[in-house]
Amino acid sequence: MIHRAFLLNSFLLPPHSLLQRHMNSDEWTQSGHRQKLRIGVTGHIGLDPDTTKMNALLGGVAEVITYLERVFPNSDWIVISSLAMGADRLLTEALLTQRGSRLVAVLPMPQNEYAKDFGATDDLRIDPVGAARRQEFYDWLKERAVEVIELPLAPTREKSYQKAGFFIADHCNVLMAVWDGLPAQGTGGTAEVVHRAVSVGKPVCHVWAGNYKHDPKKRTNVGKKHGSVRCMNFPGQKPGEWIDLV
Repeated sequence: MIHRAFLLNSFLLPPHSLLQRHMNSDEWTQSGHRQKLRIGVTGHIGLDPDTTKMNALLGGVAEVITYLERVFPNSDWIVISSLAMGADRLLTEALLTQRGSRLVAVLPMPQNEYAKDFGATDDLRIDPVGAARRQEFYDWLKERAVEVIELPLAPTREKSYQKAGFFIADHCNVLMAVWDGLPAQGTGGTAEVVHRAVSVGKPVCHVWAGNYKHDPKKRTNVGKKHGSVRCMNFPGQKPGEWIDLV
């Protein structure tokens, strides 16, 4: 595993010359008979735990995987993920089951600071849920990531999340999002990452799902769209228009 930390101005992403050393912009090239396809992931942290809705969401994710295999045959996948709870880990897990797939973890801040998002301590006796989430995060980095990119901590955590999301949108070939389709509710959310990718014509696959926030009053519900899929900017599609997968 390669580990890199960028100790640069917190308002800046690493310059292009540095990025070339690890996330080559020409990496999606022919290698033997297989291409490398960089798939970025983003989505809501809160996912509805209802079994029926989770199964529908997983069905949508499987539909996207089948679609990507058809559109980009003979490809080895590089999955670019921040490994946040919820959609990030769900999508990452699903994509890494595919042959030849590898994980590049893009962290919005140094990993020991980022781990605080998942729990305050590694002690299972104090916080069994949080400690287990932290351990899962460290296991992802140690056991599954071929490269870990740590971005410098921004003035706020929200700005850090935004910077990591934009990094993923800028350096993927395809973005996969679990999202309610609504405008951003704050800085660093899924809608901003999707907009970033769409604005430069990146192919995007959107799996519909509500934002299951901790506060029930702030949750969103996409109704019958839950688990369905739409795509934009793929080969053969009119640029800038969403097309439902059926």
